[in-house]
Amino acid sequence: MMSGSRAEEILIDRMKREFESETGRSIKIMMCNKWESMTNFTEKGNFYAIVKLVFDFTGWTWKDTYLPSVYKTPDGRIKTAVRNREKVFRRSVIDYIAVNNGVEFSYLGRETGRINHTTVLHSVKQFDIDLEHDYYTQKTFKEILTYVKENYSDHKDRSTLKQEVIEGDSVT
Repeated sequence: MMSGSRAEEILIDRMKREFESETGRSIKIMMCNKWESMTNFTEKGNFYAIVKLVFDFTGWTWKDTYLPSVYKTPDGRIKTAVRNREKVFRRSVIDYIAVNNGVEFSYLGRETGRINHTTVLHSVKQFDIDLEHDYYTQKTFKEILTYVKENYSDHKDRSTLKQEVIEGDSVT
């Protein structure tokens, strides 16, 4: 009996050959998990359209998702935090959708004020693990993703998206 991965490789190879035989063109097929497949829009994603739709559905804001929280410690010192569980979850949802639709890690890092692309890479990898094992994450992600996919084409080409997302305004 053939191992699953070897059988999958043979199937993919056969699909590539058949496609090339019928069309005269090559095709690239890559393995992905069910979440990556569900997330894909089949076109390169517009980061700010994704963010806008996630925010519209959830009520989240740029400030509450990407900017540090400022708080006072009991001894009176002012501190900032960007790593609370809720903010990490919010960024991870957006990162996962964006990356699985062709938005580059380095672009996400720059646009969201994170140190570099590896922070985004870690976010996506961890979220992938959470999706495989946590029912709440799966349920919440499916609801958000459904809304984003249903409304994406209406937002992807809007020129005011970045301003709307960051300022939280309904700029038209």
